[in-house]
Amino acid sequence: MDNIKPWQIILILFAFAALGFSIFKFAIGSDLESQLANSLTLVDVETGQLYSANITGSRTLLIPATRPDSDLQALIPVYE
Repeated sequence: MDNIKPWQIILILFAFAALGFSIFKFAIGSDLESQLANSLTLVDVETGQLYSANITGSRTLLIPATRPDSDLQALIPVYE
């Protein structure tokens, strides 16, 4: 411990300050709930038609997804 340089002490103090701020901001000081998406926009790769898939209950969707009007798997996620 005799060979600790002053810049190393300052660096450790900054690290503790950042850790303390992160804990306060994200664990204690945050009153907002995270908002998860309840739907996913999908596009048909053959026609370009957009579909909206409800993912409220399961939060999962197999990709490529199946078209609602047929058994063809041609829907992939698209982000606007």
